[in-house]
Amino acid sequence: MRRAKYIKAWNDTLAQMSDKERKASAHPYDRDRGVEKNTQSIEDLQDLIGHVTQIVSRGRDAFLADTQDGWMARGAARNALHQYATIITEHLPRWWREANSVDVEGIRAIRNRMHNYPEIDDGEVFDELNR
Repeated sequence: MRRAKYIKAWNDTLAQMSDKERKASAHPYDRDRGVEKNTQSIEDLQDLIGHVTQIVSRGRDAFLADTQDGWMARGAARNALHQYATIITEHLPRWWREANSVDVEGIRAIRNRMHNYPEIDDGEVFDELNR
């Protein structure tokens, strides 16, 4: 996943903005969350990237295999995509998403597709995680 750029962008942005600037530019919901909770969301994203790296490191064939390991990898991958989408679209502040040109609607669409299990294309899930 190329999501590590979001973590670097978060740290760079925090370093450049004062607490007063962050609060002034934030949506009311974001102001209430506070920097600590937003930082926790970034740490959660870092952990998630570590899990995803383990999932895709086994390769596409192992991921798509009709075995117990393949089934478990696909379930973990679907969960990871859902968690990623939730962190990016709901837990990180609007000012940060705007500063990093995050495609919120595209990410929400991915999360919504994860709810419709029969229609999930596991090849697309692997490709998305492997970006």
